[in-house]
Amino acid sequence: MNSDQKNKVFSILGILILLISIIGISYALYRFNGQGNTQNYVTTGTVSMQYTESDSNVISIDGAMPMKDEVGKKQKDYFDFSLSSSIKGEASITYEIRAKQLPASTKKELSPKNVKVYLEKKEDGEYKEVLAPTSFSINDKSVIENDTLDKNTMLLYTGKFSNNRKLNNYSDDYRLRMWISDDAIISDEKEGFKLRVDVYASID
Repeated sequence: MNSDQKNKVFSILGILILLISIIGISYALYRFNGQGNTQNYVTTGTVSMQYTESDSNVISIDGAMPMKDEVGKKQKDYFDFSLSSSIKGEASITYEIRAKQLPASTKKELSPKNVKVYLEKKEDGEYKEVLAPTSFSINDKSVIENDTLDKNTMLLYTGKFSNNRKLNNYSDDYRLRMWISDDAIISDEKEGFKLRVDVYASID
C-alpha cells in the first residue's frame, strides 16, 4: 500500500470516528420535556419523540362529590394523551408520565390525599389499568437522566420505546381520570383540585 492509499484510509477512518463521536454526543444531549402545548416534538436525527394531548393537558375537579373507586374508574370525564416515537439504529427511550398540581380555580383547594388519580394504557384496542386508583402525592424518584425534570410532581408511569429493527415508529395512548376519594370529608365551601400532565424522557 503506497502513501496515498494509506492517507485515504486514515482519512476515511478519521471521518468514521468523527461521525461516531457526533452520534454519541447527540445521544448524550437528548432530553425531552413535553408540557402539553397541543404538540411537543424533539429530535436528534436518530431519535424523535412527540407528546400530543386531546384538548388541554390540564385535568381538574371543581365542586365534585366523593365517589368510590369502582365508579371513578368508569366516569366519562377523562383526559386522553398519546406519545409517539421514531427511532433509527439501536436506541431506546425511557419516558416518565408525571402529574403536577396547579392552583385550583376555586377559592379552596382539596387536600391531595383526598384526590384519586387513575391511569390506563391502550393495549390491543382496549384501555387497561397501569396505575391503580392512588391518592395524589409527590414522588421525586426517577429512572431517567433529564435536567429539566420537575421532581415536585407525582410519577404516574414509566414506559419505554425500544427499536427492534422491524418497526421504527412507536406509539402509546393513555387515559387519565381523577376524582375525590369516597372517604373525604367535604366542606360546604366549593373545593377544587387541578393537575397538569407532563412527560419527560431520555435516551438509554
